[in-house]
Amino acid sequence: FDASRNGLKSFQVDDRQKQYGLNEMDQQEKLLKFQKAVFAEIEQKTAMIRTDAEQNKTCALEQAKEALLAKAENELHEKTAEIRQENRRETAKCSLELKRTLLKRRTELTEKIFAEVEDKLRAYRQTEEYRNELLKRVAAFSAAHPTTDPVLSVGEDDMALADSLQKAFGRPCELCADSAAALGGFIVFDRAQNLYYDETFAQKLADQKPY
Repeated sequence: FDASRNGLKSFQVDDRQKQYGLNEMDQQEKLLKFQKAVFAEIEQKTAMIRTDAEQNKTCALEQAKEALLAKAENELHEKTAEIRQENRRETAKCSLELKRTLLKRRTELTEKIFAEVEDKLRAYRQTEEYRNELLKRVAAFSAAHPTTDPVLSVGEDDMALADSLQKAFGRPCELCADSAAALGGFIVFDRAQNLYYDETFAQKLADQKPY
């Protein structure tokens, strides 16, 4: 009976050892599964963190790129505005200088042309045609302006025509020389009405000049 009891005890111990071994293997397997799960989760989290980091990096780069582009665009606009303003200033300056140059050139040409005309008038005054024309103009003026106390002024050279001028005027008048009529023509001053008539070539020429 004791032997059987001992055998039974031995069987029970072996069974317990086997059961313990199975439990230990089961725990190790569970531990391995847990470790795998933990490592898999760690890898997943790490991948997500890496992906987020890459996305954040890309986003940050894009934002920095956009900021740089915006800054460059603003600087370009500012430089463009400065260049346009400078061009307007230069254009206005050139336009003003051009106007001054053209005005100066126009004045020079005008003076040259009128100087040539004055030379031609001086030459014309020496002709018989001019003397006849002067007498005709004096007679026409006198007929159109019935002055009562006139003074007739002519150039110094035309005083040689004094008698003809008096006759052409058609009524008594005072005759005198005036340098203002040096280019030809005549001046009449109506002392009774205080009126002044300038019929000189110099005045007619001045009326043609651009001011």
